[in-house]
Amino acid sequence: MSQHLSWITTPIAGKIIQFKVNIGVDVFDAFREAIITEDLHYGVIIGSCGALKSAVFNNVKEAPQSYPIEKNNLVSFQCDGPMEINSLIGWYYHKEENEMIHLHCSASRNENGIPAIYGGHLVQAIAGPKMVITIQELIDEKSLVGFDEQCKKTDLIRR
Repeated sequence: MSQHLSWITTPIAGKIIQFKVNIGVDVFDAFREAIITEDLHYGVIIGSCGALKSAVFNNVKEAPQSYPIEKNNLVSFQCDGPMEINSLIGWYYHKEENEMIHLHCSASRNENGIPAIYGGHLVQAIAGPKMVITIQELIDEKSLVGFDEQCKKTDLIRR
């Protein structure tokens, strides 16, 4: 197809939904409940705000020589809040038994009167107050979750 792109798509924009997450609730559970309730299959986060009580982030230690990225090349850390969400981005796919909620987050917390920002691939999160997420449904029958040959892991792929 292309020297630079794995694939490209032009999905149709579907519904935009917004949901508020209850304080103390697992963010991924709330996200899953929202997309199942609204019968959404694929889409992206287009906005968010609010706070987290705690979060676990993963980051890659160094650029790998080959894929997949192994666990020993990941640094995982828990950050306890309160933390103000600066950015929450990602995508979701939910259809029958195939599901993936892929989120990246940056959040700041007070450290001796100075805001410190933490972030990376969001693995776990507990909502704090005022957490609102807005998502855009994308309709594209060729996109699905499956084995990505390039990164050697489950990811968003094209039929």
